[in-house]
Amino acid sequence: MDLTDLRDGLNAAVPFNRHLGIELTALEPGRCEARLPDRAEQHNHIHSQHAGALFTLADAASGGAFVSGMAKRIAELRPLVRRATIEYTNVAHGPITAHATVNGLNDALQSLDRDGRANLTVHISLGDAKGTQVARAEFEWNVKQPTPASQRR
Repeated sequence: MDLTDLRDGLNAAVPFNRHLGIELTALEPGRCEARLPDRAEQHNHIHSQHAGALFTLADAASGGAFVSGMAKRIAELRPLVRRATIEYTNVAHGPITAHATVNGLNDALQSLDRDGRANLTVHISLGDAKGTQVARAEFEWNVKQPTPASQRR
């Protein structure tokens, strides 16, 4: 499956990510790579990447991995992040790259077919240009098929 159009659409879809210069650089089903440039206005008081910018990078990569894993069905789904955690492991200098991977994608698709809803987890590792991990994050997504208007109370 060619995910180029999906990647380009996701890059255009979130104004805050564009504001920070975050770019999704690679998508595969259930996987995403995203990059945060090094810009002075994104630095903190010790002149490293701001924690908020790193969290937003993890969020963008998580969304890319999630959407690419559900690409064939995304138009019929309503996804929401239920929980997100991040652990900052090293000072982040320079451009940062995030690698996100969906866990339990097949189980989630089966749950969607069976129950109309599913939960899945995306794991993200953020690293600098030297390959040093600067943070790791986990996003839990809840996805469901919208209830048709005729079935709502």
